[in-house]
Amino acid sequence: ALASWTKNEGIMFVVVVVIVRAFVVLPFRGVRPFIRQMVSFTAGLIPILAVVVLFKANVPPTVILAAQGPLHVILKVLDPSRYITVVGSLLWQMYQLGGGFISPVLVLILLLVVSGVRTYERDPMDIATPFLVLLLMFIGYFLVYVITPRDLQWHLDTSLNRLLIQLWPSVVFSLFLVISPPGIDEKGNPI
Repeated sequence: ALASWTKNEGIMFVVVVVIVRAFVVLPFRGVRPFIRQMVSFTAGLIPILAVVVLFKANVPPTVILAAQGPLHVILKVLDPSRYITVVGSLLWQMYQLGGGFISPVLVLILLLVVSGVRTYERDPMDIATPFLVLLLMFIGYFLVYVITPRDLQWHLDTSLNRLLIQLWPSVVFSLFLVISPPGIDEKGNPI
């Protein structure tokens, strides 16, 4: 719920979590477990969402869609150079994440390669949930950049790093769900 308080990407996060839980729970567990989860989720969401709705009702709408018509959005979606610019900036910002000597993204990839992936006795869809949330968040960010009415490079340079930092704890958490700890084989048995 508090993520919805964090600018527009927080609201996108709440929507993505609901979509992913529906995708994960409905086909594999059914409607009742999904409704049970959503009742608890909504109970925590309502107080914060009420404040966000009140705030949004008294603040001008976001520039991303309000500043341009559908034709401008379609032209941007069909422009391959915008995709190339966004991908290039995304890769560069991920490499530079944290501004240190060694990229933490590369460190996590190396750790995953060296440690391997552990298998679980539990439902793999529970493990897939955080990865699906992250994937949809990246897709959402990507599409917002593609259609932005602002100068694309300026928008990427001034906000992409912040968005990646917001997702970083979830990336680390998700990877540690699947990385085999030292001294344990792929099935979770001590070596």
